[in-house]
Amino acid sequence: MTWRVVVCLTGLAAVSLITAGTGSGGPRIVGADEQVYVVPAAGGQPQQVTHGDLAGHSPSWSPDGKRLAYVQGTHISTRDMHSGSTKSVVFGRQTSNDPPAWSPDGRWIAFTGLSSPEGSARISVVASTGSKVKTLAATPWGTVGNGRGPVWSPDGKLLAFCLQGPPIRGSGGVTASGNLDLAIVSLNRSQRRLTSAAGNESDPEWSPGGRSILYATDHALRHVPVTGNASRLVVRLDQVWGASWSPDGKLIAFTGNRPEESRTHLYVVRPDGTGLRRLTGEVTPDTPTWAPNGRLIAFGTYKPGIDVVAPDGTGRRTVVSIAGADFGHLAWSPDGRSIAFDARQKPPES
Repeated sequence: MTWRVVVCLTGLAAVSLITAGTGSGGPRIVGADEQVYVVPAAGGQPQQVTHGDLAGHSPSWSPDGKRLAYVQGTHISTRDMHSGSTKSVVFGRQTSNDPPAWSPDGRWIAFTGLSSPEGSARISVVASTGSKVKTLAATPWGTVGNGRGPVWSPDGKLLAFCLQGPPIRGSGGVTASGNLDLAIVSLNRSQRRLTSAAGNESDPEWSPGGRSILYATDHALRHVPVTGNASRLVVRLDQVWGASWSPDGKLIAFTGNRPEESRTHLYVVRPDGTGLRRLTGEVTPDTPTWAPNGRLIAFGTYKPGIDVVAPDGTGRRTVVSIAGADFGHLAWSPDGRSIAFDARQKPPES
């Protein structure tokens, strides 16, 4: 689930600047349209990946770290980070804002295609080199936000996603989207629902071993076995946002707040719910992302910018600060050297 930082700007030609952390090579202009950037994890000058009149967003690294997938307009494209060449693998389709999902072997990219902003959604895959799109599952879309997947199991055999229930008709003729349930689907279109509790389940994340799926509800983190047995509570807070497993599966990093807290904080907790630790002061509710070696966690701040911190709360530093920007979708590269994100100038409020 992505939170957007609102910053007011003045002037007809107002721009916002990215100011990098240690080792900066100077500022970089962020335009009114969202674009994808990559910054060294050690701090440095951000590199703009997408350009042009169409917004670019939701970056996702290939498993070998050589390519970056992203959404741009109605296309999903990949960029070779060595040669700089780009290739559109999905054409002319409206998609969700969730990042394209690479299969563990790098052969496939999964995504959610939309018939319209409030219409049906299709969980689909396409070859990462480009091919005919294959639809695996369909669901109504409704008005609930991002964080629905799809996401691949570690063995690449299953995709987890959020299945939209039927519309709920309230008083006064108001119709709202139905609850979200967690489901899985295979490449041969075999589908199974894993949850059916009241309320919404979102932000599915496979455990590193692939035995269970972590997900967020309105007030808790839970995980459910892929076998479909009863889900288990990890932690209950007043609000819970995006969460992610550490590479070794021993910790979960997430953003949320306790009942007595009015601000969102970064936490870590063990999968069994023990060892809950608050790592930082106020942060944005973007899903935190782990370094591949598990030694650092990257997260968004209200500076605004991107900081990293060790899972024991030590060593916090700023990777990049973004003056007057609206950003999200942090993604750490598999080699640990770079962090991808999207950013844009936020227009002034009327």
